[in-house]
Amino acid sequence: MKIVFNLNEQREVVDNVSVDDKCFPLVAGIHPYSLSSTDPSPLSRESALWFKTLAIDTIYIDCNKRLIFWVPVLNDVDPGIVSMRKSAPADSPSETFIPSNATALFEDSSHYEFDASLKDMMGKCTEIVKNYLKKKISTEDFNKKIAHILHVYILKSVTFSEEHLYSLNRAKSLIEERLKKAEMSIVDVADNIDKLNKCLNALMASVLQQENLESELYLRTCDKEFLRVFLNRTEGELERQNLMLEAEQSKVNWAKSNEDVGWKIEELQEKRNKLFKDIEKLIKVREAIKNVISRKEKTKRKVKNADTVPNCFHNIFVEINRRISVETLALDALCNDKVNISAAREATVAAIIELSTSGRNSNRETKFDPDDCTDFLPGTEHVEKPDMWLTFQERVTRVLEHTASEPYKIHKRGCEALRDQINLALSEYSLVVDTGLKSNSVVSYVPGHQGPVSETPDNTLYDSLNLSKRKISKPEHVIFEEDTNVNTAALTDHDNKDIQFRNHTTGTSFKTFRESCSGVSSVLPQADNITVQLALKSLMKQVDNIKGAMQTLFCDVVETLSVHICQNSVDSVPEQLELLWKSYERSFCQEMLNDLNKLYYTGLQVGIHSAYQALTKEPLHEILKGDKILDLFFGSKPDFVGNSAAVPLVHSALDTISIAKSVSLLSLDIRHCAIDDLYNIANSDSLSLQQKMQLDDKDDIDEVVADSASSESSDVSNETETSSNCTDIKPDSGNEELLSIDETEIAHPGLSQNWASLSNRDKIAEVLDPVLTPFRKYVKKCLDANCFLDKVRYITKAIEDLNRDISRLYGPTHQSACDDIITMLVLALSNMSEDVFVGLYIDLRLLMDILPTFLSGTLYDYNLVSLFAAYDFLFSRNVCNSVIKKYPGSFKRKSERGRV
Repeated sequence: MKIVFNLNEQREVVDNVSVDDKCFPLVAGIHPYSLSSTDPSPLSRESALWFKTLAIDTIYIDCNKRLIFWVPVLNDVDPGIVSMRKSAPADSPSETFIPSNATALFEDSSHYEFDASLKDMMGKCTEIVKNYLKKKISTEDFNKKIAHILHVYILKSVTFSEEHLYSLNRAKSLIEERLKKAEMSIVDVADNIDKLNKCLNALMASVLQQENLESELYLRTCDKEFLRVFLNRTEGELERQNLMLEAEQSKVNWAKSNEDVGWKIEELQEKRNKLFKDIEKLIKVREAIKNVISRKEKTKRKVKNADTVPNCFHNIFVEINRRISVETLALDALCNDKVNISAAREATVAAIIELSTSGRNSNRETKFDPDDCTDFLPGTEHVEKPDMWLTFQERVTRVLEHTASEPYKIHKRGCEALRDQINLALSEYSLVVDTGLKSNSVVSYVPGHQGPVSETPDNTLYDSLNLSKRKISKPEHVIFEEDTNVNTAALTDHDNKDIQFRNHTTGTSFKTFRESCSGVSSVLPQADNITVQLALKSLMKQVDNIKGAMQTLFCDVVETLSVHICQNSVDSVPEQLELLWKSYERSFCQEMLNDLNKLYYTGLQVGIHSAYQALTKEPLHEILKGDKILDLFFGSKPDFVGNSAAVPLVHSALDTISIAKSVSLLSLDIRHCAIDDLYNIANSDSLSLQQKMQLDDKDDIDEVVADSASSESSDVSNETETSSNCTDIKPDSGNEELLSIDETEIAHPGLSQNWASLSNRDKIAEVLDPVLTPFRKYVKKCLDANCFLDKVRYITKAIEDLNRDISRLYGPTHQSACDDIITMLVLALSNMSEDVFVGLYIDLRLLMDILPTFLSGTLYDYNLVSLFAAYDFLFSRNVCNSVIKKYPGSFKRKSERGRV
């Protein structure tokens, strides 16, 4: 394998990047680490990862565009295939540097931006190549730094696919050849050791038999080196024969307990006794040698030093023992080499099996962990890697996992404080809503009853069914019981009117009391909309406070990490802030993402679900009126579509009610009002009341409130006349309802089939599915992602792919503008399932609140803004107005964006 660097049109090639016969790394043909060092390098301890160098032909590192590509080893290489590009496609990373068959290290180039480790790696590559080209570092140092980058960053990120099976099988064959050679060497060395041991045993027996080694006087004439070697050998022989003696004694004991084999006892005893005599003699020799070479003379008599007498057999004994030691060390080294080669083979086989069985890409990191191999090597222990052999992300993670470090303490305290704030905010919200549920009681005078009847959710259905079976007379009045002393005169002075009540939760009016008596329950909602609004408003204020706390936590942790890891302040190196933020957010998300999701979901999901339900009732061509994107998928629009006069649907006067009558249900605001204020509110005009309760915008009128309380009588009296003359009513642009799409098709039988399919959401999904499937795939990945930056990356990928696919449908000359991209996103969001629609918006709101300032103005920021604008466009539809009025905290305008 070779590595080609490109920096400012200058190229540097590093050849012969591979593994040796023992599968240890080579760069430029030499080991990029010191072989004599007592502390083994991670390159040698975890060399199994380098099997990929046998499957890769070239790695291309473009320092200018910060991209990495690689080319596998090809079968029957065609020179034309690997030739440099002459005319590269428009989206090519490099027009002349990268071969046409090169594979990107990461298909999504945003990995280099969002992964702090990869961003740090590209910075190191640029710096190393620049210094080497300027002769600031030697070739040896350059090769060592390249090996470090390959081992820590690049090789573990190389993934293989089915088309690379030839390269992997070739690498496997090369590794198996090395393994076969190692096994043959092991067999040869083992045979040599066996022969030497037999020779030494025979020589030892001859010396014991022919020489008087029990005599200390004789031993003093022997060479001291021989005596030490012979003593070690004697002790080893004693251990072996003692084990044999124990085994023989066990046989004798067994024979004594079995009478049937008594004839064997003498034979076994004879063998045991012989071993005992041999052991006894070896013990005497051992003690005599120890007295000569190591023990001091206890008597005061002087012992004359004897001259050493040369003995060729003694010298042969020492030499044979030395050769056995050498061969034993060689055997250990060969076994270690075999373990290392086997590790590389297992890693290769694991990748091949995965591709052959599943067809999926192999993991970014090989399944074989080199650390598992090192545990079996004799004399080695697991050693923690130095910081220089860790990625930037791993270094940050190690600091944050060290309980004594200052960043860990700040991180833990900050996360605990944030979690407490979130739990408190959610508890307060639940308390307010639950209190509103329990405090609302409805007491009404029902025909046929002498006193008031209290209706609760438990007895509502039972009472309503009973009422339908009774003879109902017109009610005289309806009162509501409150905890406060409220003057109810203003609410009971319309004794002869059919009263209906507005449901603040759903935005629809209650049926009249007469209708409820015919079988429909007249119970008011359990919690009015004002309660929910105020609870949500308070919750979203807590969210703003939590955002500030998160900002402070990130700043404090990043600052301490900068001092701890980089030995300087983040203010001195701006790029350092970005790397530390990207690294820390992953650790932060592991602790807090679930809690934040729960908080944002609680604050937003009520309004978003309601908005989605409202949007699903509006036809697609009404959402995207006259947009050319509909022509792209459904053909040209007929002239009459969207231009015909809207036919209004006339409201019954009974569906119109004064809002003064709809505030009878207790709410947080009313509960704190004085009696005089309640009296004034009950008799005020509905529009002014709406402004007081902040239920409407200035330019909008509630869909169920058309007139003030003073005009109710005239509305009722004109009901019949209005109904009879409905065909003469002219459409009112301010309060009209268009026919449904089905009615439009009946009115216009000449509508084209494609445009007619816009009324059927299943047909719409079928038409749009080829374009929206990739978008949904990346949105699903966004929802499943476990950190902020991965969510941003998947959203960007989804929008870019959607833009590219639709642009291809328009044609090669089409260029997307901002409005076109937003329109595409509106089209995509309009055809999303409810859970994805809600989940994506919640993620979007969270991302726009948490993302740092260094992403402002980037492509990723633009994509988030575009997606937010698409949601904003949908929420601006008339069908969503009432929902936004009910849950204003769930919908944030573009001007309200925040940054952390």
